[in-house]
Amino acid sequence: MNDVATKDPYDQMAAIEAQMRDLNLDRSHPLFEKFGIQFDNKMLEVTDAKVLKPPQLVYGVVGNTREEITPEIGLGKWDIWGDVSLHFFNPVKIDVWGLLIIGNFIEQYLVDIFSEALCRIGGNRGMSIPREPVQIIHIRLREFDQELNIPQLTENLNYFKDEFNGSKASFVLVVIPKKNSKIYNHVKQASELHVKGVLTQCVTAKNFEPKFDKRINQDGPNKPVIGNLVLKINSKLGGVNHVIVPPPDDIFKRIDILSYPVLIIGIDVTHPPSLGFDKNKPAPPSFAAVTGSIGRTGMPYMMHVQAQLKAAAGAAEIVHNLQSTTKKMLFMFRNKTKGHQPCKILVFRDGVGDSQFQEVLHIEMRAIRRACTELNVNYTPRITFITVQKRHKTRLFLINKYGVTHAPAGTVVDTDIVHPAEMDFYLQSHTPIIGTARPTRYHLLWDDSDFTADQIQVLTYYLCYMYSRCNRSVKIPAPTYYAHWAAFRAKVLADGYQYENLEDLNNHLLQRENGGCESFGFDFPFHFI
Repeated sequence: MNDVATKDPYDQMAAIEAQMRDLNLDRSHPLFEKFGIQFDNKMLEVTDAKVLKPPQLVYGVVGNTREEITPEIGLGKWDIWGDVSLHFFNPVKIDVWGLLIIGNFIEQYLVDIFSEALCRIGGNRGMSIPREPVQIIHIRLREFDQELNIPQLTENLNYFKDEFNGSKASFVLVVIPKKNSKIYNHVKQASELHVKGVLTQCVTAKNFEPKFDKRINQDGPNKPVIGNLVLKINSKLGGVNHVIVPPPDDIFKRIDILSYPVLIIGIDVTHPPSLGFDKNKPAPPSFAAVTGSIGRTGMPYMMHVQAQLKAAAGAAEIVHNLQSTTKKMLFMFRNKTKGHQPCKILVFRDGVGDSQFQEVLHIEMRAIRRACTELNVNYTPRITFITVQKRHKTRLFLINKYGVTHAPAGTVVDTDIVHPAEMDFYLQSHTPIIGTARPTRYHLLWDDSDFTADQIQVLTYYLCYMYSRCNRSVKIPAPTYYAHWAAFRAKVLADGYQYENLEDLNNHLLQRENGGCESFGFDFPFHFI
């Protein structure tokens, strides 16, 4: 499996064509001849593919103007770390932070190296981060001892909460022993379900410690890791790293999400594994996640998660209670934008097969529409509903004078291999770090905004540049990616929790939201990123 995933485009294309030759489908066969079917061992050449221009990325104010970056066409990445004057679009000012180290003791000089780099790298992006944590606490926990770990974590996080003295511009950096540790789950459960009001950011002990820097011939801070932490901390605390606008010569000005209030929704449903659980106990549930933008810039996002029974084989995985969830997001949007209501709603729905399109559209689209009219009978924003499909066998290769390589980021194919009558397209929006890229297939199920096919494609591509965890375009639109992380957070919060029924489990998950304006989800809506 790993060998297949890491094959470069040349080897992947060669392997596919070799398998086709082994099938001998090009030989005549009576059955093929009767139906007039012919096979070609070579891949289909698509001549009408196009490469979209990337959006302009708008950052913070320097002097009297905002800095802008336009990524190179087809590259799908950009650099912000080389320019010390490039500030985030909306950098946060952090009042205080704490450091909780779980596991082996870390020497003070290592803490100082990390703290200084965090302050400096964040400061270069316009953030204000205190040079030292208000308190450093070392504790030891057992990997799987949830019953003892959560009370101990709750006690220490409450101590930090008292030290923060009510400041919302604060966080606790938690050093955990290793990646994929159960302790990560315990930290999030303690922070979000027991303490409330304390934001946590985890980092592994390996990434916290300095690494050897050849340029200075000594240990130095792990700058890539700290840069990634800065991106996430700014987003979690309500800041905005960057926003997007069309390039100056772009003709699609109607899709500028900064020009009018737009609610962008991402929906994803994750399922438990089919094997590996006790059949004498209730089957583990699926987790449905809905994320919605709550700002005029298309950032940040809030989330709603819920557990629900997995649908029967062949049935669509409908998100339950979507009407009340959408209504909640409309309320939050209005609260965060000082009374504005979205005039358009864009929905990117992941995890739907072709045979389930109509069922999903009939139920979920109507739920969103009812949520709007429930607020006001005359409130009918225009809605665009697009499915996002990652699980398919289609691959795009570019053949040029240099050989076989990836199709460039922004490549769109909307002819030859798409539906003959409906509006769908393949978009390869990213450049993979390793292996061969898989394009994402998009299918427009509903649109009363009167977008053209070109505008839908450009809008979808632009949203792949709004992922706040890295400086790269990603393989699916950011709202759908955020829904994925929201579903993962639900799984983390439910881990190890003993529940009698789904209602009990959902009440457990909703503890973050049930406090109204004093809730964790209101203070830190983007905490799950």
